[in-house]
Amino acid sequence: MSFDVSALNNWFDESSNKAGFITKSLLGNDTGALVKKVTGIKYKTPLNGFYASATIVAGGCDDSASGTSTFTQRVLEVIDQKDVELICAKDLLPKWMNAKMSAGSPDAVPSEIASIIMAEKARALANANEIAYWQETSLFDGWLKLLADLGFGGGGDPIKGNPDDITVGTGIVASNIMTIMDKQWALVPAKVKSSHRGEIVSFVGYDTFTTYGLKMRDLNLFHTPPPAGLEMGFVHPGTGLIVYPVGGLDGTHQIVTTWKENLIIGCDVDGEDTQSRWIEVNDKDYEGVKLKTEWKAGVQIALPEEVVYFKLHA
Repeated sequence: MSFDVSALNNWFDESSNKAGFITKSLLGNDTGALVKKVTGIKYKTPLNGFYASATIVAGGCDDSASGTSTFTQRVLEVIDQKDVELICAKDLLPKWMNAKMSAGSPDAVPSEIASIIMAEKARALANANEIAYWQETSLFDGWLKLLADLGFGGGGDPIKGNPDDITVGTGIVASNIMTIMDKQWALVPAKVKSSHRGEIVSFVGYDTFTTYGLKMRDLNLFHTPPPAGLEMGFVHPGTGLIVYPVGGLDGTHQIVTTWKENLIIGCDVDGEDTQSRWIEVNDKDYEGVKLKTEWKAGVQIALPEEVVYFKLHA
């Protein structure tokens, strides 16, 4: 006769965790690797600019002023920020993780669990910061908000990247994406093209980049691989423009074109925004640990007038 196991529940060894932890997909900090980062800022620092103009006039004995030297200044401010998670190891006692806990009534999170929490927290913070750099947050204005507040047409304003007033209803689609990118390059001032050869980037969201990449495929433009040193991106055919996707622009349907280091991230210590630490807590209200991350961050645009800013017309 055979075993009768109908009265038993099927069992599996949860405590072995052979497959490890499977985490959700998150945006990386694509932008931080490309733009300029200024460290050592506790609160505010000036971004001082200087440019000279020269006007050639006829020679002779009498001199009159024909050139100027101009100083400019914008302010980069960083904001104190933090992320805090309260963690009580005793919450794990009824779960399979208890097999990894020390005897008695432990306060410590098992090392295997702690390491995956730390790694995932770093990814989550990179995701949050990537979005914050570009978009408006409750703590500081991202680059899109800074550009939108400036508007178009005034001194020091960005260049309008949507002169045809393509509407939200039309959107960025396969039938217009190549024309849109052609115009971003055409609108970049000649002096910027000359001064920053090989450094001019159209930052786009992954949604826009997908539309662009599929159109490149349909046009058989396979001769434009990612630029040297970059895992993704295209050099827009016939130009020196790098089209590069960043997570912070995904879903915004906006395009920011400028030389890479014209966009500035300010901080105190580079990488501090993903360096979490465990802090033991023992008081009358809570017994456990904190996972705490503290950092300073803010963004600015050095020369907004050297940015081509595309946004859809309402």
